[in-house]
Amino acid sequence: MKMDSHIITLNFTEKGLDSAIKKNSPPFILKDIGGPKSYVGLTLQVTKSSKTYIVNKKINGKTYRRKVGKYPDYSPSVARNKARDLVNKIQEGNDPKIVNKQKAVKEKVLKLHIQQAFDEFVSDSPKLAETTIEGYQAAINITFDEYKDTPLFSISPELITKLHDRRTDGFGERKGSKAKADHDMRAFRLLWNWAVNKYKKECPEIVSLPNPVSEALNSGHRAGVKGWHKVPRKQSIIPRKKLPDWFAALHKLQIKPSKSKTRETVTLLTEILVITGLRFNEAASLTWHKVDFSKEILIIPDSSAKNRQELIKPITSRVFEILEKQKGKDDFYVFPGLDGHIKDTRDFRAKLIIESGIKYTNHDLRRVYLSAGSRAEISGDILKRLVNHMPKSEDVTLGYIIQSLDELQEYAQRIEDQILTDAGIKDRSIDNTLMSLLSGLSEDEKRKMIFKLSSDLVAEGKG
Repeated sequence: MKMDSHIITLNFTEKGLDSAIKKNSPPFILKDIGGPKSYVGLTLQVTKSSKTYIVNKKINGKTYRRKVGKYPDYSPSVARNKARDLVNKIQEGNDPKIVNKQKAVKEKVLKLHIQQAFDEFVSDSPKLAETTIEGYQAAINITFDEYKDTPLFSISPELITKLHDRRTDGFGERKGSKAKADHDMRAFRLLWNWAVNKYKKECPEIVSLPNPVSEALNSGHRAGVKGWHKVPRKQSIIPRKKLPDWFAALHKLQIKPSKSKTRETVTLLTEILVITGLRFNEAASLTWHKVDFSKEILIIPDSSAKNRQELIKPITSRVFEILEKQKGKDDFYVFPGLDGHIKDTRDFRAKLIIESGIKYTNHDLRRVYLSAGSRAEISGDILKRLVNHMPKSEDVTLGYIIQSLDELQEYAQRIEDQILTDAGIKDRSIDNTLMSLLSGLSEDEKRKMIFKLSSDLVAEGKG
């Protein structure tokens, strides 16, 4: 028996182990020098509370330390055999520790329930718009409410069909909706695909699992399968002839006495939406440090934009007036609410609908802008840039067309003028119409027009 710094070497026998444990005070280590030399490395780690067999073995230059079992549960001979088996498995690439860890991870992934997956998805998607998150959460809270604690990967196509039908027809006190039924299933399909992509290395089995939403609703030509409702996108808009009434009601509410501390701010925000074509969150969350008066631009950061692309928006005449009115109301937000920026205008919108007699949504105002742009003869690619629409991937040419800020300023002003003219606010005189048309022409086009008019006048004089 040899003792060296709390390590005691001996031939492991029950008698030898009992004797060494009795003679020495823990903690100490007993090292086996018996058995086949190729498996030297078995030790017994002795503490006041336990006696544990440990095997230490260097394999392919890497030292492995693994627990074998307890003494006296295992006799020395049994411990040697188990240590031998353990080393063989490691050499074969089947390290039980790694295998068990992988198994535990797989079980955790397969047990990941829907709400947990959604919370992780939101955490992993910091650039996701707040309104988008709210829409997805509503899908979980309403359509999948009874299944939020159900493992995500246990959801079957049959259940998806059942939930899709129930959301379509309505349940309890909740009205049915084809559009929301499709939306909620798209949200779940996205969540499933995200989870597969995130956990496919830890649990390769999930890759082979078909997305239950696609299985259930991509009906193709299968008989008896209803599939997606494919509800057409909303195309509502405030008719051009009703714009005067709508603007009159908007301005009336702006000056009408109100208990609301944010009434004027909400009316100005609403007007900004229609004369800029910005999405609600893009305009409502605008901060003063993104307003550059010297360059006459607004910057909508990628964190606010729906398509996650920064938008540089020219400041037009009426937009400038609105920004001037908002100065001093808040140091940070252009359109401040009671807590942060304005987040919801539903109450005000309801009042404006009653006052004007015109039903509309905030997104309808964006369509008013696009429609006015078409009437102002603004080309489609310019309109896309002004409202931050993602160009089609195949439309490569647009990527090489870069308008200067001066040009965009002219186009944006033409659209604003068109809207305010349609609303009866801006003068419809010939001079103003002519100036509006000229503002959209390049310098070269203006010279050609002047030359043509001069030539015509000279010709008429000669006649």
